[in-house]
Amino acid sequence: FGPTCRLRRRREIGPKTSKNNPPTLRTFDVWGDRIDELKTHPSWSQLHAVAAEEGLIAIGYERKHAEFSRLHQFAKLYLFGPSSGLYNCPLAMTDGAAKLLETLKLQQDARLHGAFEHLTSRDPKHFWTSGQWMTERRGGSDVANGTETVAVRDSSSPNPDAYKLYGLKWFTSATD
Repeated sequence: FGPTCRLRRRREIGPKTSKNNPPTLRTFDVWGDRIDELKTHPSWSQLHAVAAEEGLIAIGYERKHAEFSRLHQFAKLYLFGPSSGLYNCPLAMTDGAAKLLETLKLQQDARLHGAFEHLTSRDPKHFWTSGQWMTERRGGSDVANGTETVAVRDSSSPNPDAYKLYGLKWFTSATD
């Protein structure tokens, strides 16, 4: 895996490709309708595939190396980092979400089991990354009283568990 990261991946989909082609957000279409379309460079999808296929999250939860599974996972993430074009950031969020579900045994909940399976999948088509949204105008660490963002059930969605978030954020990651 090390030589793969160092040689092949850096040339095809490495940090220069991602840095020179940052994501863009198209907020409105030509008619002024809100669309919020995120466009990423194809290298981002390729990094997504490499992360899934190499099990950069899955390794830590498959437990093939018993108590050393997380060490194996972190070693691969360490090797992947320099050639990942900052893709390690969403992977850190993904690992954090999977670890939270596992630690609190929430992956056993029927509603969340599918999410855990997606977060730890080795199949690029099924692998999800987890993002973060933070830094509101009021800022600070008092989430209970300091946040302006609200989640409202999405009545237009056929999914009864779908919500839309409303609020201003200064930073977001892994939104794809």
